[in-house]
Amino acid sequence: AVARSLVMTLITYSALSASSAIHDKMLAGVLSAPLSFFDTTPAGKILNRFLQDLESIDTFVPQTLEHLLTDTLTLLSMIVLVFAYAPFSALALVVLIPLLKIIFRRARIASRDARRIESAAHSPCYAHFSDSIDGKDCILGFGSDRMFLRKSLSLIEAMARARYANEAVIKWAQVLICQASAVLYISSGVVCVLLVDSGRLTPAQMGLVLLYSSQLQRMIMHFFCELADIETDFVSVERVGEYVRRGNHPLEEEEKEEEGGRRQASVIIHSRVGRGACSADDFEMKNLLEEDDECEDDSKELASVGVGRRPR
Repeated sequence: AVARSLVMTLITYSALSASSAIHDKMLAGVLSAPLSFFDTTPAGKILNRFLQDLESIDTFVPQTLEHLLTDTLTLLSMIVLVFAYAPFSALALVVLIPLLKIIFRRARIASRDARRIESAAHSPCYAHFSDSIDGKDCILGFGSDRMFLRKSLSLIEAMARARYANEAVIKWAQVLICQASAVLYISSGVVCVLLVDSGRLTPAQMGLVLLYSSQLQRMIMHFFCELADIETDFVSVERVGEYVRRGNHPLEEEEKEEEGGRRQASVIIHSRVGRGACSADDFEMKNLLEEDDECEDDSKELASVGVGRRPR
């Protein structure tokens, strides 16, 4: 109990420190972002990072780490006790370990991808709710409240569908792990019967071994599910890291976005002028196309622009 209290205190303190540091770096990254970031990023996506993802880091990651540590110690103590009284039951590990490895590999990838889909489905819900609150007067004025309600329900349904997929993957893994762990229980029972028959094991010891062998099925299931959950919860850390890295290099991000904007503007202008779809006369865009070899004038002013339609 004392060791568990110390572990919980250490995990809680570390989680609070990490959460505070991550929040500060995220906030600094968002506040130092250029205006183009807010033009291209929905408000719901930013809210999702500060609400859902930070909640997962604050709450679920420390809890999963604590449960994983507790389950690991309990599982090791049960395995040592069973193999101490029935050592030949360890031969079941030759069959059990490959099965558990295959199940865990498939469940881990599916659970992680399902959590990513679920996390991405929160952003449209937050954005739609925020826009509905801001434009409630226009929505009620034009009588479009039912349309917005249907849209909100469809977004919530998509979010719930992703959540159900994640839960279905976990339940599928739990059933298969319990079935595979039955191999260890059967082997322990057979070994105990042989040892009792030979007089090397008492009936009381046999009952103790069978009791812990039956509990090993559930403990193995919990252990592998916690391993999958810890990787799934770190999807939020991965998503939050995008904004943390933005806060560490705000100027570089801004320069990259401006460079990308210049290249995109250059491509659009040249493609449209080359097709002859529109006509633009007497203007200079040196500030956007300053690296283009065709612009030889040093003027940076935008002169008069005329756009006309040509007959084909």
